[in-house]
Amino acid sequence: MENFIEDTKARNDIDAILVLDINSNELSDEFQFEMALRALPISWRARVLNKKIDADRKRTLCNRLLQLFGCSTISGIPIKSLRFGSIENGKPILLQQDDDNITFSMTNGENYVAMFLKRTTCGPAPYIGIDLASVKDLNDPNDLILFRDIFNLEEYTTLRNASKENVQELFAYYWSFKESYTKYTGTGISCDLKVIGAQELQNFDSFKKINRVIESKSMIFYSIWLNGPFKEILTICEQGISTKYIAPTVYRLSLKDILSYL
Repeated sequence: MENFIEDTKARNDIDAILVLDINSNELSDEFQFEMALRALPISWRARVLNKKIDADRKRTLCNRLLQLFGCSTISGIPIKSLRFGSIENGKPILLQQDDDNITFSMTNGENYVAMFLKRTTCGPAPYIGIDLASVKDLNDPNDLILFRDIFNLEEYTTLRNASKENVQELFAYYWSFKESYTKYTGTGISCDLKVIGAQELQNFDSFKKINRVIESKSMIFYSIWLNGPFKEILTICEQGISTKYIAPTVYRLSLKDILSYL
């Protein structure tokens, strides 16, 4: 956590991915959960408590805490003074910006919640997107046919031809690729996911960057694998055509770190 805070003070432009492990002892009992919940604005607490499953409540709480921490640190605005709004398609934004130089995107996974955020000094910060997907998203490779409508022909053929050892990882990659773009646009998965095409992929590795043109926009996608109880892949996307892409810095955080900051 200290590295991220120091970097936001030392650098003008920030390109960062914050990853928070949600399997924390800090939420192991009701008292600790309640204390963490009180760090949220009152209007946000109901969204956490309305989740019916305990794991979903913890995941939503961690997501909101990470959003507050990341936005406060990068903007210099105290936690209690932060204000958020939304733009077209409900995409969240940080208010209180004179030049719109800060942008962020959030995602929830099985083991982690994550945040992609940028601060720029040259004009408004561009839209960005992030998504986490798990190998658990395709529990049984035989269920692939159920997802036929979200893949274009090239992607679906690649999945069908993948080995049993690789198909779940490839499915998770494709899913995070498509969802990161829907987070970029703010449309959600109600859009035509076939249009968001990663196309055929072979032997993709961690820290994989690819360029694709989607809906007439040149997009950069960047992915990393996170190892935990369930293997997950994190994919970010932003508009650009840079051939010398400098990947965002990844900061791994604990809930204890964030609660101590809040």
